[in-house]
Amino acid sequence: MPRHGAWVVGLSVVAAAVSAVLAVRARASDVRSYHAWILDGLPGWTVPGPYPLGADLVWLPLRAFSGPNNNLWWLLGWTGPATVIACVILWRTASRPATAVTCWLLGAALLERTYWMRLEPLAAVLALVMVVQLRRGKVATSALALSAGALVKVWPAFFLPSALLGLAAARSRRWVFWFAIPWVAYAVAIVALRPPAAMSWLTFAVGRRIQVESLTALPALWAMALGSHSWTIRYFGGLDSADLVLGPHLREIHLGLDLLALAGFAVLALRLRGWLHRTRELRADAGGVLDAVLPVVFCAQIVALLLLIFSAPVFSPQYLAWFAPVFAIAAGEGLLKGQVRVWLVACALTTAEFPYLWGKIRNPHVFAISVLTLRDVVLFVLLAMALRQLWRLTARAPQNPQPTETGAPRPLGTDPATAAGPSTAAGPAPEPSLFEPAHRDAHQRVPDQL
Repeated sequence: MPRHGAWVVGLSVVAAAVSAVLAVRARASDVRSYHAWILDGLPGWTVPGPYPLGADLVWLPLRAFSGPNNNLWWLLGWTGPATVIACVILWRTASRPATAVTCWLLGAALLERTYWMRLEPLAAVLALVMVVQLRRGKVATSALALSAGALVKVWPAFFLPSALLGLAAARSRRWVFWFAIPWVAYAVAIVALRPPAAMSWLTFAVGRRIQVESLTALPALWAMALGSHSWTIRYFGGLDSADLVLGPHLREIHLGLDLLALAGFAVLALRLRGWLHRTRELRADAGGVLDAVLPVVFCAQIVALLLLIFSAPVFSPQYLAWFAPVFAIAAGEGLLKGQVRVWLVACALTTAEFPYLWGKIRNPHVFAISVLTLRDVVLFVLLAMALRQLWRLTARAPQNPQPTETGAPRPLGTDPATAAGPSTAAGPAPEPSLFEPAHRDAHQRVPDQL
């Protein structure tokens, strides 16, 4: 790794550590809500809860701590180790390890408490394992990792496009089978034991109301900032634990965004249908997701996540952490460089919005609403960039990258002449495990571009 790469990684570690300290020192955090919920029973099982039962297993250790601030224990027990595991996986598997690790750590540093004091890092590292194992052709491990993440928080299930786009039809069916096993077991337990609040997280997710950060609420926030009294903001406790916007025309705006999102998904599906047909033979010969189709998989994933976020009645700051597995792996392979930078800008603006300008958003102020609007504009730019690249990449069938003489896939963005290793009579190297380097020889790694 070049010396400047080591410096950048070191600085990103320092930035992440500083943001973690700031998060621990914050009096208001979601960990306090987690602690209160788990003391009352098992949320989403014996008492109403916002997440599936997997979250209870994460929260249970909080019962042992009765202090006024459990942030430090949460950091040391969960989000800190999850971040270290993510960085180790990226370091050992990426073609540009320093770039991949820096991308993840900068995202964590910029999101601050909405990363460190949430469940997101745990779900994100499982989504990361899913993508890494999928590239290696490990169908069962990949599917089970994502299913476990979705049992903690539902959003990892939104990574289904990443699994299904890159695999041949037969392997896709196997992947769905393995993904469904934990959920089938969950459903059987619900039917057999009949817990009183087993489906509360699902009904809560479907019935969410309009929160202040959502795109639906943005026109009302501007109207209030400019003096209108037609809308109000009111805090609701319980499972919502959020500031909701009340007033006219919000349902119509939300319906309009839903219809636009459905139209976007329809166009995306039609575009990808032709591409899937053209790449059928290429994907049928592969054990995992080919590097040649990886940019398409990632762009489609970004578009799908943004369409879901923009059309949802809720846009919590931690939603930006959903993109960490995609952008960290992409950065580690020299892909989506512009999109990675835009995502990091959006992370910074999100933290400016919450927690630092939150008081002026709850009592709408022009400057605070301008920052919130700018965050949404930046994400629209990210959506446009992903769509443009997706359209260009799906206009033709890709060619699989030429393998090196050692049998390993050629790192993305490298020249075959420089990526190929020395010839060997021993045949292809054995497939590396999750924590082993994807490219065993030092000369097969490409320089980090930071």
